[in-house]
Amino acid sequence: MQKRLILLLLGSLLALAACTPPTEEAAPATAVPVSPTESTAEAVLETAVCDPTPTVGHLFTSEAGGYCLIYPPTYCWLPGQDALTNTFVSMDPVDETTNRCTDDPLILHGEVVWLQVKVAPAEGQPLEALVAGYRANEEVFGLEFEEVVLDGVTAVQINNMPGQDISRMLFAVHNDQFYELTFQPAAADRLYAQVLDTFRFLP
Repeated sequence: MQKRLILLLLGSLLALAACTPPTEEAAPATAVPVSPTESTAEAVLETAVCDPTPTVGHLFTSEAGGYCLIYPPTYCWLPGQDALTNTFVSMDPVDETTNRCTDDPLILHGEVVWLQVKVAPAEGQPLEALVAGYRANEEVFGLEFEEVVLDGVTAVQINNMPGQDISRMLFAVHNDQFYELTFQPAAADRLYAQVLDTFRFLP
């Protein structure tokens, strides 16, 4: 009888041990995010900034202007008189290594589509103050204003801008820099969409 009682108690203890949750040390391992090394972090940052989407085209980076973008593969690049002005034109380059356009300014006339990006110091002025002159002529020239987002920054877009051809202009302020993007003709929708998708301000 006593042996039977001992065996019964021993069986109960074994059953309880089997149902007891594992200790903290025996708990299964869980995935813990690991901070990347410094070199990996730099590589990720560079990729995120200057190759934002798998869009086909040429990557252009302006350290002086503090931005990068991807312009279409069939376009060439026309540098301005300074490092803060750059133009991208829908024609074949004369130098396939640099994608340089011809230096003839007449290429911006006629049937070509082009984008010009100009950067200037904002000197502490807010965006609305910098576009106030355009606002003053809104009714005179029939300008159409709207807000768009350029790499997370609220920008002012002006449609129906008069000139040699009707153009669309985009203005933004970032890091006390005033950005002016001109698309001509205004109906350059494919170029406009690609630039808005890929334009990034450099940190």
